[in-house]
Amino acid sequence: EIMESFEKEAGLGFLGNKLYFSGQTLLGMAELGKNGVQVRRVIEFYDPRWDPMKRKLRKFWPWLGADSRAIKYVKPFFHQMNIYRSKVYVAATEYNEVWELDEDLNLLRRIVVQPHLQDYNHVNNVFCDGEAFYVCLNRYGQRNGYGGYAKFDMDWTELERRTIGWGSHALSVIEGEIVNLCSSAGGIKQVYHPHRAGLM
Repeated sequence: EIMESFEKEAGLGFLGNKLYFSGQTLLGMAELGKNGVQVRRVIEFYDPRWDPMKRKLRKFWPWLGADSRAIKYVKPFFHQMNIYRSKVYVAATEYNEVWELDEDLNLLRRIVVQPHLQDYNHVNNVFCDGEAFYVCLNRYGQRNGYGGYAKFDMDWTELERRTIGWGSHALSVIEGEIVNLCSSAGGIKQVYHPHRAGLM
């Protein structure tokens, strides 16, 4: 059951001897020890009975407020996760949010990445350089177009939003320089960016 949730996206993080993992619809925690990996907690955040509503609700999102995107009965499609100061941060892509959890995977808060006009977001990862949080936006100006990031202070107040790269899947800040992993789906669909992939 757990492995079925890892079909498309998955996140991994470590804190001491604890291994944290995410799938499309779940978050989990395991302990690493002499006897291997022992799964301690798995939380499912999806009610499949509501799945048929997904497409109908999604087409109205551009006209609704950000909070309306946080529909708990839609698959959250968790993507990458990182751990900072003993807190787990995971991208809940379908909700357009970053989730902050404690070591036991208790949900502390959901940070909405407020969409701007014609801002498609698709949150892929969150990175902290010790002074600010950077949220990687796979899509920014248009669908299948350029990507970007939203920068927040340590209290999650947005400071800036910029276009950088395209098909952005992982953004990091290393010694003050932004490093962005870009991809391209130009082989299977029309894209509005260069049909190239790699590190920017």
